[in-house]
This record gives sequence, C-alpha cells and structure tokens, in this order.
Amino acid sequence: MSLAQHREPQQEHRPTSLGKALRLLRQVAACKDRGAKLSWLARKEGLARATAHRLLRDLVSESFLSFDPYTKVYRVGPAVANIAAVASPLAQFDSLRAAMAPALEQIAGTLGDSTYLSVLCHGQALCIDRKIGSYPLTVNTLDVGAYRPLGAGGGSLALLAALPQEERDRVISENADLYERYGKLSKAKVAASVKHFDRDGYTFNRAFIIPEVGAIGLPFFDSRSELAGAVSVATVLTRLGPERRREMITAVRHALQETGYRPSPPPETFDATD
Repeated sequence: MSLAQHREPQQEHRPTSLGKALRLLRQVAACKDRGAKLSWLARKEGLARATAHRLLRDLVSESFLSFDPYTKVYRVGPAVANIAAVASPLAQFDSLRAAMAPALEQIAGTLGDSTYLSVLCHGQALCIDRKIGSYPLTVNTLDVGAYRPLGAGGGSLALLAALPQEERDRVISENADLYERYGKLSKAKVAASVKHFDRDGYTFNRAFIIPEVGAIGLPFFDSRSELAGAVSVATVLTRLGPERRREMITAVRHALQETGYRPSPPPETFDATD
C-alpha cells in the first residue's frame, strides 16, 4: 500500500470545554456592541443552559467577556483587546505600510524577487509587509506578522546593523542562543554580517537560515534621521552574485528615495564583492 493510499482511521471529534468556550466567545464577538444573552447563546451553540452559563462565567472571570447583571447581556471584555494589541501590533504600522507599498511593488517588479518590509518592535524584527516577485521561490522565507530576533534574516540584519555599535554588540551577545535555532546561523556569522554592512553599505544573508536561499537588506530612516525600518529582498543564492547584489541594492535605494524615506548612505567606495 502506498503512502497516498494509507489513511489513518477517522476519530470522532468531540468538542472540549475550551472549544465550547471559544465558540461562545466568538458568538458574543459577532454580536458586537449589542451583546448576547445566555439563552440565545445556549441555543445557538446547542448547549445545555447550565453548561453555557458555567463557560460564560469562566470567560467573565478571566475578563474575556463582561456581563451586565441588569440587562443580562454578555459583551467582549478587555482581555481580548489586550491580547490582540500584543499579538498583532501591525495596526500601529499602517501608515508606514501604506507609504512603503509602492516601493515594495517597484522593487519586486523590477527585480522579480520577493521583497519584505520589517520594523523594530518589542526589541525584535517584525515583518509588516511583503510583495512576492515573479521569480519562483519554492520556500516562503518570512510571513507578515512574524517576529525574528535581530540579526536573523536580511531585514532583521539590516535593522541590527543600523544600531549604534554598543547596542549591536549587546544584542548579538543576548541573542547568541537564539541564533542557533535558525538553520546554520551563529553569533559569529551575525557579527561578520554586520561588519559587511559597515564595509559595503548593505547586509547579506548567505543562506544562513534556509539552504540555497539568501537575502540582502537595507535600513532606512525618517526625516528626523530615526530608524524607520528595513527593506530586504530574498532569492536563491545563484541570483546573489556580486554584480546582481549591486543591481539589487541600487534598485532598493532608488525605490526608497521616491518614498521620502532616506536609505542608509552607501560607503565612500561602494563594493559588492564578497
């Protein structure tokens, strides 16, 4: 029997108490400001009234729901908003994403390679946007909303490289153990990559994380000369030779200059050689 023909026996799925509580929470959220009452929620989810009441009470005690004892109405509680604010901080970068969208489109269109926008958030690199290029890259290197420790990846390296030397050293030292979770990345390779930035004006991830897939990165700054984010371009190593990297960095710089943001200045003698 082939693997394709083999099937594990189907097991009947029985909703747990957690699953039932989450569905009740979803139903209350769908009612928005008007909220929902116990009897309606129990009928909607096919639960015994006592069971629904117990689960709703637990959700209230943990602040996922609020309950008005006078109107008998349940509404979404503050814990939901607090978790959403921590888990999905993308909304605070909406203006940057909008401002940078044309640049990302331009870079991905010109180079044909996937282009990413990353920012500093909670001491890490957060990917807030990406544009997929026409060149077929079989692996997804970075998802929107994903965090990486500073130094892990093209954009993350660029953000790290834009920091003052003392802060760079501290971050690299603190993240040493984390780097080892990302493919063949190491503290030494991150430190060397930062030196590459100082010499050549851009960062270069030489397939440290995903075999045969590398990336270049470039930080950019706002009108107050404060670090605003980093743009990275990922592709296979065969498309990352010295001349190709020169072409990529030139395209990224040109696109950034049209947004009003300022890319990091190139070194006095720009050299894309290894």
